[in-house]
Amino acid sequence: MKIETRYLSGRQADTKTTLFGRNMELPVCFYTDEGIVVIPPYEDVEKIEAALEKAAEAHALAAGIALDMLFDEKGKYLEIPGGMTGPKTMEDLQDLQSFAKKAGIPLLVKGILSQRDAYQCLKAGVSGIILSRPVWLKEKSISPIEALPEILKVTAGEIPVLVELENADMMDTFTAMALGADAVCRKPLQGEEREEILCSMQDELRCLMSAAGCRDLSHMDSTVIWKNLKEDH
Repeated sequence: MKIETRYLSGRQADTKTTLFGRNMELPVCFYTDEGIVVIPPYEDVEKIEAALEKAAEAHALAAGIALDMLFDEKGKYLEIPGGMTGPKTMEDLQDLQSFAKKAGIPLLVKGILSQRDAYQCLKAGVSGIILSRPVWLKEKSISPIEALPEILKVTAGEIPVLVELENADMMDTFTAMALGADAVCRKPLQGEEREEILCSMQDELRCLMSAAGCRDLSHMDSTVIWKNLKEDH
């Protein structure tokens, strides 16, 4: 994965963005209480609703119901602390979206990797989707980056599309944004060096954007990527 440099008429890039009404220095969301709260697809809907209310009270950026937590490695519903997961339909998502709207929290659906599921999420009226997959399917399923271009044909800018990444590598973030993602998301940073790492991430993304002639996130251009996505991801 390489970028094409475009220096003529270039400017120092701005990495800022706005997502769900919140200004951000980077198009990177973290799975934290103040960021995106991940909620298992509990069979007991009241547990999901309680988690949505808690996320709203904590002023989280959004809450994501994680469909990629639905099954275990044996294909059975996952038993997790707090209860058992259970099947979810488009109608279930519609009901949860209605509840989340009243609670005042954007509802995302995590675990989308197909046009079919993206379409149903769109029709259910959810606030956005996260392209992701469970770790145990990593070697057997397409990646979020691979799925992104086809899914964007379905969502067509109607809802934000986020891409889950496994690390803080800004080349992957640059690629996702250039291909059309609204933001990327990942596990939270740990340790006392968190702020230093965030600054380093911003510097690296700014460097890539500036060198590629992308002055801000609205001017990201997929043609600057020289790639073979299937081989690289």
